[in-house]
Amino acid sequence: FPIHPYPVALSSYLVRTHNTLYNKSMKIKKFSEKYIEEMAKLFIKSYSESSYEWDLNTTIAHLERDYKYYPDFNLMVLNESSEIMGAIFCSVTPYYKSKILFVNSLQVKDTFRKQGVAKKLLASAIKKAKDQDFYGVHFFVDERVDFPKGWYEKLGFKKTNWVEYESNMKDIHFNLLK
Repeated sequence: FPIHPYPVALSSYLVRTHNTLYNKSMKIKKFSEKYIEEMAKLFIKSYSESSYEWDLNTTIAHLERDYKYYPDFNLMVLNESSEIMGAIFCSVTPYYKSKILFVNSLQVKDTFRKQGVAKKLLASAIKKAKDQDFYGVHFFVDERVDFPKGWYEKLGFKKTNWVEYESNMKDIHFNLLK
């Protein structure tokens, strides 16, 4: 385990478990709109790429869709100063004879990475879904990058055989009227 860069003064509230540094003062709460712009900016930083850039208004609308309609499954972690460390945004989808929890985004601020924040958020959302007899948990992961794909696999999630297809509107050609 690498030496943690935090000064010794902070080490009193950090504890090491299974090669992860946990902050003992983390509090999981339902997501609060107070933090929407901050999490939207983190989402943009985490999920934008050259061909798909998110803007602030669209990102806020995207995140609002989850936390307004499924408030029990959209969570945040606050530290002892009530600073948001990260958040998870999920939706609930009917699935066969049950429901699934769909994780739409999971983001943690850079300064709080490697402290178990993402794992705690994911575990909390999954526990709520399990308590309500959900069938399972689904999410999309970009296959081109190792993280978070490898992290999810390490947690026991399995890759499915489903493939997502897409096209932007200018590239769609319909041959329906021939």
